[in-house]
Amino acid sequence: MANDTSHVKLPVLIKITRLAVRMMDDDNFIFASKFLRDEICGLLRPEKARGQADGDKLIKFEYLQEKSKEHNVRIEIFSQ
Repeated sequence: MANDTSHVKLPVLIKITRLAVRMMDDDNFIFASKFLRDEICGLLRPEKARGQADGDKLIKFEYLQEKSKEHNVRIEIFSQ
């Protein structure tokens, strides 16, 4: 994973899409994505401590799921 996020300008919308054979309960999926959220926000806001940067109002999240034969995660970042 590249750590240079200097080209990403806030505010942003980050979509985390879980690809899997079966759908996961929404609240479990959001909880399971906490590590991803912390890491992404930490990269976007390196001046903040990991686990605290995700409280930034300039970073919004959307959680989606799609059925797939393989397990994977797609992360998309959109400028707002």
